Amino acid sequence: MGDGVNTALGECDELLSEKRSEVPGSALVGSGHNPFYVNTPWTWRERVCLVPMAPVVVCRGFLVAGAFLLATVVVLVAMLFPKGRRRIMISPLRWLSRLVLLAFGFWWIHEEGRGEEGEREAGIICAAPHASLLDVLYLIYRWQPAFVAKKDVRAMPLIGWFAEVMHSVFVDRHANDATTAQYKTEIREMARDPGAPPVLVFPEGTCGNGESLLMFKRGAFEPGVGILPVCMRYHCPVNPAAVGLNSGWSFLLRVMFQWRNRLEVKVLPVYHPSGNETSDPVVFATRVQRLMSEASGLPCTRHTLADMYFQWEATQDGFSADSFRFVFADLYENLDIQTREERRALREMMSHLLKRWKKMDADRDGLIDETEFLGYVNELEFEVSLGKLLFQQFDLNRDGRVEFLELAFACFALQRLAENGDREEPGMIGEREIRDAYRFYAGGLEAVSRSQVHDLLRLGCELSIPPEIERYFGGAGKEEGLGLDDFASLYREQKNYLMRPLAVACSLVMRMMGG
Repeated sequence: MGDGVNTALGECDELLSEKRSEVPGSALVGSGHNPFYVNTPWTWRERVCLVPMAPVVVCRGFLVAGAFLLATVVVLVAMLFPKGRRRIMISPLRWLSRLVLLAFGFWWIHEEGRGEEGEREAGIICAAPHASLLDVLYLIYRWQPAFVAKKDVRAMPLIGWFAEVMHSVFVDRHANDATTAQYKTEIREMARDPGAPPVLVFPEGTCGNGESLLMFKRGAFEPGVGILPVCMRYHCPVNPAAVGLNSGWSFLLRVMFQWRNRLEVKVLPVYHPSGNETSDPVVFATRVQRLMSEASGLPCTRHTLADMYFQWEATQDGFSADSFRFVFADLYENLDIQTREERRALREMMSHLLKRWKKMDADRDGLIDETEFLGYVNELEFEVSLGKLLFQQFDLNRDGRVEFLELAFACFALQRLAENGDREEPGMIGEREIRDAYRFYAGGLEAVSRSQVHDLLRLGCELSIPPEIERYFGGAGKEEGLGLDDFASLYREQKNYLMRPLAVACSLVMRMMGG
């Protein structure tokens, strides 16, 4: 297995580094794959089969309703017993779950690796890719696990009872560090208790289209116990993944209209973390993700729950699923964002900017040309000539159109520069601040040219280039402009002067974000 694992590691590393720029001035990232999009047009076969399948679906619907009714009775009876005996009392849920899968056309489930030695030793079941509610039904059927669920689930009628009687751990995603530590301790103790049910986690944290493995969240691996990786793939006429426009109950009805569906499950050997992986859950999570990638034949991506939320928000605002292709994890790295608060600030800023983008992008093509941009600048009562100058700096690809990601990079970097504007002492100027200023002045090019500095100072601030700045462009090898190192020296020496065009740009950004 070692050669295969090494191959998978190499392939994943290549995918994770795909399309990252090495030039600070054009550090935009993109993703050619959207794991939250499913194209499921109605086929002629489906239309033809609607009428003959209708009585079958009615029977299946009664089967599902009966199964849930019986499951409710089982749960209510089990709640009358002590917690220690509930697991035995709810064992009928396993076969009721299988009955529901039959009603959805899963006559056979192809399983590989079930019953291997060591499977019962796993305290945590790691299932991926997570695509649908149907995943949960299969996992209940096979392992009857305990779930890690949001605390809101406990208050839900019926579903909350099911979750509680199955020994679920209810967590608050916004809990403080002390409460989070308690969750980890509870999961670790349950995972290590041979008499307790295994804990089921979906390490991706959300549903995808089943065609890739999203980035695994570290929380599922922090207990540092043995993991049972379970790979799941659907082979159905209609992809049952609950993403995008397919996330409603009505779409599950369409899945039920298929005469036969197929689920393939591959159970890998229990993976016990090494010492390094026990102390670093990120390394542990990455290793398991790559093992599951090799076993399932699915690529790894860096998409997370944050990407799913943004995709959903964009589609709700009328944009196509392909309008915004980027990965937040890559943005965090390219913008050198390290804290949870900064990550949240970036997401909130981009969500806010999306509303403004909707006003600017009149033709809904996901791009803003100069005319659209200047029209919006004029609405904000900002000088159009300055808007034209700043459009050129925002257009990092130099194609006459600004992409959402280009504008988002500029807005976030300028906001950070505004926060650091009062730090004039060279020793207080950090590397990240210099890179933000360099991105703005370079405007997508590989160097900061004299003409760019000249235009920004003269047209933006009605200033000329002073001799102290001019001398930086007069030396040998400076014909193409200043690289990052040379610009860093210039910025530390002349920050007060160079901040003036940045202040003008920040003024526009503040109006855009507040307009």
